[in-house]
Amino acid sequence: MGGLKALFHIDEIEKWDLLLANVKNLLESTDDQAIIEVVANSKGVLGLKKDFKLDYIIEKQYNRGVRFVVCNNSLKNIGISKDEILPIVEIIEAGVKEIIEKQQEGYGYIKP
Repeated sequence: MGGLKALFHIDEIEKWDLLLANVKNLLESTDDQAIIEVVANSKGVLGLKKDFKLDYIIEKQYNRGVRFVVCNNSLKNIGISKDEILPIVEIIEAGVKEIIEKQQEGYGYIKP
């Protein structure tokens, strides 16, 4: 993989449809060559639960190389256990820290 690096930020459960459509469009327009990460915090973490209505799309995009990460602080604040999160999702300490670090690494920031 190479070329474009994109960081998608989601903090609202209602925006998952739009975010996943944006990720799909980027994957298709770059022939899966973009480096893509999705970071979820606040209420956005609800979209990475095992029983979320779009979990099959998240797994499909993960299989195309998209990295999904979730903020542990948000999980604690909302009361979601790590066992409730999709197994393909990486749990990170702080979503805001991840966003800053990725921007410093040259990732484009996208927030639908």
